[in-house]
Order: sequence, then C-alpha cells, then structure tokens
Amino acid sequence: MPDSAESWRDYLIAQPAGAERAVLLIAVARSLVIKIERNPAWQSPYLADHRRQSDWHKLDELTAHALALRSVYERLGSPPIGSSAAAEVARRDYARKADQLGVVWDQLLDQVNALDLYQRELVYLADDLRDMEQAERIRDLDTDVADLVRSTGASATTDAIEGHAQQSRAHIDALNELFDHLGTVFRSLD
Repeated sequence: MPDSAESWRDYLIAQPAGAERAVLLIAVARSLVIKIERNPAWQSPYLADHRRQSDWHKLDELTAHALALRSVYERLGSPPIGSSAAAEVARRDYARKADQLGVVWDQLLDQVNALDLYQRELVYLADDLRDMEQAERIRDLDTDVADLVRSTGASATTDAIEGHAQQSRAHIDALNELFDHLGTVFRSLD
C-alpha cells in the first residue's frame, strides 16, 4: 500500500467499490494512528491536551462502519444482468443502493483523510520542535558567550546576540501559529 496521502487515497479510489476496499481503508486508518502515536511531537508537552482529548474510539467506530460497509457490499453482490422487466427493476435498485454505499464510502474516506492531515502536520511539528530545542539551547549560551567575550577582552558582539534572541522569539511565534493550526486540524477529527 502506498505511503503518501495522495498515493494511498488514489490507490483506494482505484480499487473497485466493494468489500476489499473497506478493509484496505481500515488498514490505512490504523496505520495513521500508529504513526501519530509514534511521532515525537505527539509525546511533547505541547500536545498534552490533544492526547487527553484524543478519541481513538472513533477509530473503532470507523472500523465498525467500514466492516458494515464491507458486509453490505458482499450481500449486494454483482448487478443483475438479465433482460427481463424484473432484472431492469433490480438493476435500478442495485444502482441506487450502490450510490448510497458510495456516500458512506466517501464519508469514511474523509475521516481517514482528516487523520492523515493531522499525521502529516505532526511530522512538520516534530521537525519544528527539534529546531526550536536547538535554537533554545544555542540561545541559552548567549550569556556565557557574552561573558567569555568580555573576559577575554574581545569586543562585545551584543548586536549579534540580540539578533539571535529575536530570531528565537520569531521562531517561537511561528510555532505558536503552527500549534493553533494543528489544534484546528485536531478538532476537525470529530
């Protein structure tokens, strides 16, 4: 199964409507939840509220709905092929039911898309958190570097140190915006 969002979605959509496609959707959803839980950003204190609010029983609901969809697809079977009036009525009824099942499929696919979007945002957040930790570690050296520069008689590089502090603050502001966006995506999972 492809790993990128577009690839797995295209792969699933390319599958014929039916029972196996529903099972594949469950596999994708469960894989995304595993990726979310293993992401270092998910374990960070910044996402403690998300962890408390995470409602993985919705994954159980999605699984139950996908399995029910699979069962109905299996019972629906193939469209009637006869030429009688009864076969024509059955074909129309079959098409109507298949359309309704298509709506259910689309809703389940949208739920998995929301999980995928959240998982992809967590990847970016993990990178940003790592960068922020490095920036904080480097910024924490400002006083030590300034003291060392002064104690050795070298000219102070106060402007450079202040510039680094401003960059760190800008980075933190950008992360706060990312947290806000991630919160919006997280709420869309409901």
